[in-house]
Amino acid sequence: MRSLARDLGRRLGCGAHLARLHRTAIGPWADPGEGGSALLEGEALVPWCPARRLTAAEAEDLKFGRPIPLGDLESPGWPWPEGFPDPGAPVRGLHGDRLVALLREKEGAYWTVANLRGGL
Repeated sequence: MRSLARDLGRRLGCGAHLARLHRTAIGPWADPGEGGSALLEGEALVPWCPARRLTAAEAEDLKFGRPIPLGDLESPGWPWPEGFPDPGAPVRGLHGDRLVALLREKEGAYWTVANLRGGL
């Protein structure tokens, strides 16, 4: 935002700056405020990735490097802003309220790219 104000001022030939800037969000997450922190877990992690809900058996298969069927995908909870390039994001493997794996499609199934043993 500071750069935008500077660039607008240069373009208009009058100079410009921000006297004050208040952050309300950091990407998909609300700003916890000065000195604050937020614990991110489960669905709140990498919300720009689509999600696949896992059964206990599927979570176990992934834990041991076995593929699972493609199944239904949920849209990302935070879509990329218009104009951003497709990040080629992996699929979040969610079991209960935990993110247990990041997945990629290969040979008609989902395979683990990152196994988050126990989940986050």
